[in-house]
Amino acid sequence: MATFSTRGRSRLWAYGGVLLLAVVAGAAAVYAVDSVSAQGNGSGVTPPSAVNPDPAVTTVAFLGDDPAARAQEGVSRTWQDLVASDLDAVLVDLSVDGAGFATGADVSPCDTDFCPSILDAVPDAVASDADFVIISADVADASVSRSELRDRAVAVFTALQVGLPSAQIVVVGPAATSPATPEVTTIEGILKAAAADADIRFVSLLSPSAVTDEEVDDQGRIDADGQGAIAVRVLRGLGG
Repeated sequence: MATFSTRGRSRLWAYGGVLLLAVVAGAAAVYAVDSVSAQGNGSGVTPPSAVNPDPAVTTVAFLGDDPAARAQEGVSRTWQDLVASDLDAVLVDLSVDGAGFATGADVSPCDTDFCPSILDAVPDAVASDADFVIISADVADASVSRSELRDRAVAVFTALQVGLPSAQIVVVGPAATSPATPEVTTIEGILKAAAADADIRFVSLLSPSAVTDEEVDDQGRIDADGQGAIAVRVLRGLGG
């Protein structure tokens, strides 16, 4: 899970980049940006520790659900770690357990005191000056409408493009063995369409499935071989 600390003026500049997406992404983006403001410093969640990295160091920012949540016990390196290692990059882990594109205190998927959305992590990704950005969420958004998920995903993608115009950005669809459930395939389709709308790369882990039945346990956790297979698929999407 991500480590947190305080950020400073770079965070304020990054929030400005997020607000800029309101002009580009329309009313849905404005709504999403308002959600970020509402869940800011008063939420009790502070930004991750990696900030102002050495510009000579390649940086990969990961946004989304907590990466360790899908790794089996004893797996020392998740696919995010493997991707960063292959790129000879520092991994800035901005993930939060249960985060999704449409999660948040103002929407139905939130059933705890504070439910962060992926958009909340965008200012910190911008502050990290990431060279690569990977966005991946599981099924946290399953209960929202298709249009809501698509609009909020486009808002995230647009904010990243505004704040990190030189970064390579990919969105990674959910992982599942074949055949995937209708819920998973629906989410993949929505995110793929949103990525096309924003003109960013989409990496499918379903077509064909990146993981096999033997690599996923009965709780949906992925073993070391499965983590490696996903890493290979994502690196192809990044051109690595």
